[in-house]
Amino acid sequence: MTGKYFADTYALFEITRGNPAYKQYAQADLIICPLNLAEFYYHLLREKPEHAEEYYALYAGSAVGVSLSCIRGAMLFRFAHKQEDLSYIDCIGYALAQELGLKFLTIKVMKMTRMIAPVANNPMPSTMASAPALIIL
Repeated sequence: MTGKYFADTYALFEITRGNPAYKQYAQADLIICPLNLAEFYYHLLREKPEHAEEYYALYAGSAVGVSLSCIRGAMLFRFAHKQEDLSYIDCIGYALAQELGLKFLTIKVMKMTRMIAPVANNPMPSTMASAPALIIL
């Protein structure tokens, strides 16, 4: 599949595991944040140490910086959805996808689907006013 997508850490796992549902995204231009790379690399060191360096090198060039406004927006979003117990990394990735205008590739159905609907009277910054499209596999 062509195009750019923001891949969360779980999506990276599924792509590298060869999950057929993610095959179409294996050749796509994937964007991640450095925190996704750190989380992915750590889990590879634990689960597949023989491939950790290979996959780290493969995805390191896909990591983009995170602005302070993105971090602020992500934490405001996390606070507004605190009942969902979303991770810091997921919220930062979601905010970064929104900031970059990318679709957010994930597998976290229950938690992430609730994120696409803004909550009434939510203290969300304007950068988080419209949610990125989710691709949930």
